[in-house]
Amino acid sequence: MAQVPRTGDEGLGLTEVLVAMLIFALIMVGVIPVFAKAITITAKAASITTATRVANDAMEYARSVASKRNVAGDPDSAGGTKTCEEFVAAFSDPTSPWKVNDTHQYGHAKVSVKLVLPDCSSKPRAVPFTVIVSQRGKTLADMTTELWLQ
Repeated sequence: MAQVPRTGDEGLGLTEVLVAMLIFALIMVGVIPVFAKAITITAKAASITTATRVANDAMEYARSVASKRNVAGDPDSAGGTKTCEEFVAAFSDPTSPWKVNDTHQYGHAKVSVKLVLPDCSSKPRAVPFTVIVSQRGKTLADMTTELWLQ
């Protein structure tokens, strides 16, 4: 059986390989910025998620101080705070996990937490409470609520 020689099947030449590499390079130049932007957006979303979790933790602590629940397992706090001054003092206590201006480390993220405590001069029964979480000077999350004192 005799083999029939094929025509037009000599393989790829140098020109075809260079053109293919050029086309690939042009596509990658367009795609790489998209990946870089996606990484930036993902990192920012992670920071905002962490900041929201920090603000929520501080808010839950404030709710536990204002309510009749125990604060961090402390049996002496079972009655909740009765006055605005007691509520504010709970955040000045050296054993409190939350201070008016503090820095918290959550995983790889280091965030600044600012608590805006109420003005107690009018002896309010409901006190406003604000948590502002920032990182490198940019506010990532803030929450405000009004807490009723028991």
